[in-house]
Parts: sequence; C-alpha cells; structure tokens
Amino acid sequence: MPAPGVYDYRLSGQEKSPLGTRTLSGTSTLTVDAPQGNSQHSQQKDDDGTTDQTVTLTKSGLYLADLKMHQQGFSEEFAPRSPVLLYPATATVGRQWSWHMTSTDGNYTLRATLTVAKSSGHAVVHGQRLRTVTVRAVLQISGSAIKMTIHQTDVAARDGLIVRECAVGDGTAYGATFHSDATRVLESSQPHS
Repeated sequence: MPAPGVYDYRLSGQEKSPLGTRTLSGTSTLTVDAPQGNSQHSQQKDDDGTTDQTVTLTKSGLYLADLKMHQQGFSEEFAPRSPVLLYPATATVGRQWSWHMTSTDGNYTLRATLTVAKSSGHAVVHGQRLRTVTVRAVLQISGSAIKMTIHQTDVAARDGLIVRECAVGDGTAYGATFHSDATRVLESSQPHS
C-alpha cells in the first residue's frame, strides 16, 4: 500500500457542456491515510470535488470496499456487500473481470469492466524509476438524473499508487450532454504532510 501522506498531481484536460468548454489545469491532491489493518482510506481532491475510497489488501489482490463521490450535482456512496476486485495479485496481460454495485440510497448503479493492459512496465517520477502495471477500465454510472461512461487508463506503481491516470467521460446530466478528457500525472512518489 502507498505510504501515508499527501501526493500532488498535475491536472490537465478539458470539459465540454452546454455552458461551453472549460480548460482543466492546476493541481489535484491524493491524501492517503495510515493503514488500519489490511485496509487503507484515501481521498482525491480537485476543484470539481472529492472522491474517497477504502481499499483492502488480501493474498488474492487489491479490493475496493467503499467509494464516495462528491461533485456538483452528484453526491453518492457505493458500499458493496463484499469488496470488489481492483487488481489481482497474479495478473497476466489480457486478464479481464467485471463487477457492479448500487449506491447506498439505491439511486445509481456503477458497473466496471477492468483489463490488465500491461503487467510489467516502468515510469520515471521526479527522477525516480518505478515498476508499474497498467489497467484499463470502462466505468458506467447510471441513474435517473445522470448517465455516464468513463474510459480510464491507470498506470500504477507496485504499491498501488497511481502514477498517471487518463479518463475520458461522456454522458448526460439532467438532460444536458457533457464530455470530459482529464489526465492526472504524479509529481513525486514521496508524500508530504
């Protein structure tokens, strides 16, 4: 699991909606709490809102136990009955798995299909060479007011810390269409307080 502390990411991209096009830039932060047994909570934060998640590490892999998303017009928690697989302990290129869960208020469904795109790679972060894995995901959130599909590619260090994330989203919110294309790049693998 990643070392506790605050990690800074460089954010870039753009969003398109009926209100126009908005450029995404600046910093996104990831705050990682100290592990509690084999579980660890973290929060990603930027100008658009926050995403909290709790992951659990077992011999069979890394699992998502709880997910809370807070953005303008959307605030939901997903807490599956049993944790869902984020990354298997033994992964080969092409391995694919799927899961779905319903928000705690019953209003939204989150479906995910994940694929190991690269099981052994490297990335250089602030002069440090890190061993990485790459996972591609298709995430679909559907409910009465919002429907969206996100195609996401995560390059992660072996401790689970995301080094680079690219997410392209399309959907409708309250009858209006939107498109987003955002990239987060880790600035340093050493956290600060």
